[in-house]
Amino acid sequence: MATSPQHLGSGRVVFGPFEFVAESLDLRKHGTRIRLRGQPVQILAKLLSRPGTTVTREELQVLLWKDTTFVDFEQGLNAAVNKLRQALGDSADQPRYIETVPGTGYRFIAPVHFAVGKPVAEMPLPREEEHPGESPAKPNGKRILLGVAAAIVALAALGAGIPAWLNWRNRPPEVTASAVRFQIPVPPELRLAGSETFSLSPDGNNIVYPARTATGPLSLWVQPLNKLVPRRLPGTETEADPPGFWSPDSRQIAFYAGEKLKVVGLDGGAPREICRVPGTVLGGAWNRDGQIVFGTETRGIMRVPAAGGEAVQVTTRDPARAERVHAWPSFLPDGKHFIYLRIASDPALSGLFVRATDAKPGDADVKKLLTTTLRAQFIEDKGDATGQGTLLFQRDEMLFAQKLNIKSLSLVGEASMIVPKIGRTRAYGFFDASVSGRLVHRDSPSETGRFYWFARQGVKQTPVGEQHYLDASPVISPDGSHFAISRFDDRATEVWTHDLGRDVSQKITKDPSLDVAPIWSADGKTIYFSSGRAGTYDLYRVPAGGGAETLVLATQQNKFATSASPDGKFIAFDSRAAGGNTDIWVLPLEDDPKPQPLIRTPAAESSAKFSPDGKMLAWVSHESGVPEVYCARFPLAGGSELTGGPESKVVISRGGGTAPRWGRGGRELYYRSADGTLMAVDILNAGSLNAGSLKPGRPQPLFRLSGVRWDAAHDGSRFLVDEPLEKTVPPFVAVLDWAAEWHR
Repeated sequence: MATSPQHLGSGRVVFGPFEFVAESLDLRKHGTRIRLRGQPVQILAKLLSRPGTTVTREELQVLLWKDTTFVDFEQGLNAAVNKLRQALGDSADQPRYIETVPGTGYRFIAPVHFAVGKPVAEMPLPREEEHPGESPAKPNGKRILLGVAAAIVALAALGAGIPAWLNWRNRPPEVTASAVRFQIPVPPELRLAGSETFSLSPDGNNIVYPARTATGPLSLWVQPLNKLVPRRLPGTETEADPPGFWSPDSRQIAFYAGEKLKVVGLDGGAPREICRVPGTVLGGAWNRDGQIVFGTETRGIMRVPAAGGEAVQVTTRDPARAERVHAWPSFLPDGKHFIYLRIASDPALSGLFVRATDAKPGDADVKKLLTTTLRAQFIEDKGDATGQGTLLFQRDEMLFAQKLNIKSLSLVGEASMIVPKIGRTRAYGFFDASVSGRLVHRDSPSETGRFYWFARQGVKQTPVGEQHYLDASPVISPDGSHFAISRFDDRATEVWTHDLGRDVSQKITKDPSLDVAPIWSADGKTIYFSSGRAGTYDLYRVPAGGGAETLVLATQQNKFATSASPDGKFIAFDSRAAGGNTDIWVLPLEDDPKPQPLIRTPAAESSAKFSPDGKMLAWVSHESGVPEVYCARFPLAGGSELTGGPESKVVISRGGGTAPRWGRGGRELYYRSADGTLMAVDILNAGSLNAGSLKPGRPQPLFRLSGVRWDAAHDGSRFLVDEPLEKTVPPFVAVLDWAAEWHR
């Protein structure tokens, strides 16, 4: 009995009036078996394993003619393909199924459907009118989208670069090849936010995404589909990666900034505050009744009127399921229910659920639709009288569509693959669709890195650890033997330590929530970190070798530890007051610890770092309009908080600076300049501080940092840098009328 080629399972493939049974290599037409054996049927099986992509002549030679001469192979291949075409009623001049790629090989160009279930004799097959000699309909090559100069590609079939299928039984149907596709490149001067997420307007005309220029802040940018150049929306500066989400009329964008949910008009103007948010927004949806639901990384799904007000909690994470986040809601047509993603430490417990907007946090969900760890999107079918809509969801790197019965809240029929390869990051797939029938997707950029030691002259030295997801900055221990980092490991963001001598990593926190921003105690025995496990980022501690995780400070504001004083008496942390900017606070660790404001001005201050001798404090302030590094003596004059007077501090950086780090026993201060250069500043009177001000030297460039995640060795001789691997920036791919194509 003939055996199936590599990568084929025992499923059934339907195309046109034909059905191909992979296990037995049987070909049937309208249920009647067609006699086709040997090399022709093996070629068909190979082509069907990769529809839409080219199977080279060399591949076929290795598979079927590896022991023959080149001449015999050419003659045998031509004869086998001709026999296969005769069986299919196909033509080389006007192919419906098998297209010759001149000088290369062959490609299966017809849409295919992968079926499981009843045997052939019991299952009616889809039929298709046959028109001998007629080629499949192809898109009009003259069709263009307004003024887009990027090449418009009308694909004859989906799947350039489709990987070979590993399991035929699970493969869904492919779509008809009639949609118009074109690329929209990301401008080279823009750097997308770390998550590289985006959102398509409901009318399908604009994409919004967070990005920055080399020197500018992270802001929202709008990319019209009919123009080459995006534009920045002024006033949308944000520190968060997730994109904004649109109003139903596509005229406004809701976004997160400064622990607030805000809204800005598509045409610009001053943003308006909607509500305060206890944690970063993770996706949102806006219905026609003026209600907004949005996900958070600490408190589940929240609901708020679009006109503004106090956000109300709708869902709460289930500790029994070790749930981490509830996120990415999408409204159903009634505006009273939404689907959303619940992510648990166990992927089998994660999934897409349906919830009522007026539900209380303790109420049960209406239903679970499917098991997944990636966001999904519901698209209302306009003019559909059957009570159905379309659910878009991702499996691995493929995007699927499946009908959803709105009344019964159940999936209908089989899922169809509509895009063979799209990117993803954590819980977000790189796709978004509109009710107008347009779809935008993109591939994954390279997003991993590796730590390296760099000498002061910028020479790359030894690597440290393995490749990892670019996530957070390393923090070197007081004795220089380890560093700590928060790291994402496919299930949770946890605190890890790395032994620099042994080159071995250890995970030291275990809670399923997000554990971030670790710092070391002065003696190196304890790590302080922030965790959102209680609904707000609070301060916790854990032994440096792992163990019990203990709450240190809980308040209504998010808190992120930045430094511990060398005498073990204080922890400096960033915190934001209600309605205000970020300020610097300290938490005394002796007696009855009560947090105290340390640097609090109308501007935003953050990232405080104690000097190694505890006599100085460096931090970042935006009081000049751009972030600059400042320094002052510690304790502050009179033991009170710093109010910003010119006699109390000195500016260290020049033309912008962030991320201060100390070295050489407090005699040198490092920072990252606006253009990414690592700068060094001597503190000239570090060893003889008196009541006067500090005396910093002139900032000196060391070398250009390849990333933003780094720390300095305590002696200043080298720097630990998270070096990104070679990174590609895939373009956006716009698909016009994908829904009509799929429905056909």
